[in-house]
Amino acid sequence: MGVVHIAVKTVASYRRALRSSVRGLWSGVITFDQAFDAFQSTVERNFAQAWMAGAEECGIESDELTEAEKNVLNERVAAEIEHISEFLEAVEVNSKKNGGQLVPLFNRLEMWANRWNEVFELGESYACADEKRIWVLGRVRTKHCRSCLGLAGRVYRYSVWRDNDALPNSSRLDCFGGHCNCSLRKTDAPITRGRFPIGLLN
Repeated sequence: MGVVHIAVKTVASYRRALRSSVRGLWSGVITFDQAFDAFQSTVERNFAQAWMAGAEECGIESDELTEAEKNVLNERVAAEIEHISEFLEAVEVNSKKNGGQLVPLFNRLEMWANRWNEVFELGESYACADEKRIWVLGRVRTKHCRSCLGLAGRVYRYSVWRDNDALPNSSRLDCFGGHCNCSLRKTDAPITRGRFPIGLLN
């Protein structure tokens, strides 16, 4: 239970930092360049924290990361940074000065905040690559997407889930992972036979 509380607290902190940059640009308190720098710094710092939080689930410390793991983390950070300008441009277009509303921008920001969970899962998948994990549906008020329903109950090594880009919160799920609260849990159940159902992903 402690890990869950830590993750929620960290995601909340990440969300607050991102919202601060968006609010500042939307209200005209900071410039586009200032918002970009703050956004980039927040992504870099929090993605590193998320990765290490995941890796530490299997006892891996920051100075024990392999070069391959560092490269994947850096690539994930770089990919996220590529989308910052487009999002901040939308914030400027819908700024307070232009009569825009802040809430829709915050709603869109949730997709960004949820990436913390995705990077956590990615870091854990490398550190715990050979552990068997079973896909468990999360509790949601709405129906689960086709991907999550199809993956539920399947068992594979963590590395297999990762290599097929089928981690919870992945953008390749039908729900795009934005509000996915499914999980991959340790299990002693036998590995699911046959090929991985890649057709369940986008």
